[in-house]
Amino acid sequence: MISNENTVQHPNAIPPFKMGWSEISVLAGGFIFGQIATGILALILGSASDENVLKSSWFMPIAYLFTMGFPLVVFYFTLLKPKGFSFPLPLKGSNFIVSILALAMMIGMMLVSEFIVSLIPISGPWFGSWYESFSEQMESISTSTISMVMMTVVFAPILEELLFRGIILKGMLNKGVNPKNAILISALIFGAIHGYPWQAVGAFFLGIILGWIYERTESLLLPIMLHAFNNRIASIMISNLKTESFSAALHTSDFIILAIGAVVLSISAYYFYQKTNSNTTNFLSK
Repeated sequence: MISNENTVQHPNAIPPFKMGWSEISVLAGGFIFGQIATGILALILGSASDENVLKSSWFMPIAYLFTMGFPLVVFYFTLLKPKGFSFPLPLKGSNFIVSILALAMMIGMMLVSEFIVSLIPISGPWFGSWYESFSEQMESISTSTISMVMMTVVFAPILEELLFRGIILKGMLNKGVNPKNAILISALIFGAIHGYPWQAVGAFFLGIILGWIYERTESLLLPIMLHAFNNRIASIMISNLKTESFSAALHTSDFIILAIGAVVLSISAYYFYQKTNSNTTNFLSK
């Protein structure tokens, strides 16, 4: 992407901030504080009943808001607001063709990542108990359609895109980190935060695609919408088909799903790059 040093900055442009150790520490502290606050709230609510609040479907969206919301709140009031920075929420739209290509990339990525996730063991002395815990969590989430949709389709796309693309990725790009490295690092953190490997691997690839889209379009709008699309498809499959596997849902081979996904992803990524490379301003100049 070509830099334009003579570009006149709009008076309302979002001020640049850079991701350093202090910013990382604040985000980590906010995340830990959110976890502690969630635990305290669960203890208070659980003391009034015999229910395991942490595994209840109605409490999960609340726990998610505490866990992912606190880092954003703490970051804003500790670092952004005192320094006069605006909250990183660029929401400008993309043209129709770019949006369709981005959607195609998302679908291709979903198919490819499914095949890779299928290679992770689900049995054995270590993976077996871990997968059982993962399955129990997925089952708890799916018991209430409203809770699942609120958490995965509404809260997650907004809060996670703000945190991982709007703050972490943008902060690294503003610091001068190579875009490829910045996207990779933010995607690794995004994957790791999901914990279970059956979620983490898919989240990593999702982070790569959404990070690239954000870097190319300079907007969170498309990543938020695509993130919601990805999660909604998963929630529909879990609720109605009791599986997240496209191959199982379509009664076809994993390799056919992989092949289709690889072709769709490759072609759409190529044309997405060509389209955004011809009419996108330099993200790092902002």
